[in-house]
Amino acid sequence: MTKTHYIPLRADAKNLDFALVKDAVQQNDFLRFIQITDTETPLYGPWIDNVRNYAKQQRASLIMHTGDICYEPGMLFHAKQVNSKLMGRPTYYTVGNHDLVKGEYGDKLFEDLFGPTYYSFDAGPAHFV
Repeated sequence: MTKTHYIPLRADAKNLDFALVKDAVQQNDFLRFIQITDTETPLYGPWIDNVRNYAKQQRASLIMHTGDICYEPGMLFHAKQVNSKLMGRPTYYTVGNHDLVKGEYGDKLFEDLFGPTYYSFDAGPAHFV
């Protein structure tokens, strides 16, 4: 079973098995989610606890970070401290212009930490692309 929203493809993989688990919070006809962006910090702050607590209190189905995590220090920090396990809800990321850094190619570090820069998924009655 995978604990992320994607399974990396490997040339030697014979199959890609993963389990689907029903989310008790998610409703079929209603979606409540939290969108955050431009957090741009490598430091733990009260905003993290506030988002986590608000997501729990509001029974949010997911948290979506829409980019500008902020360069290597911010991305490394967010991958360790602002993730699905620690936030208590599925947490997804999209790449922002401040997340393109030096390396093999601009979004390589983002992909290594958060997964693909493009993907889609269903949540309740919505399809995210």
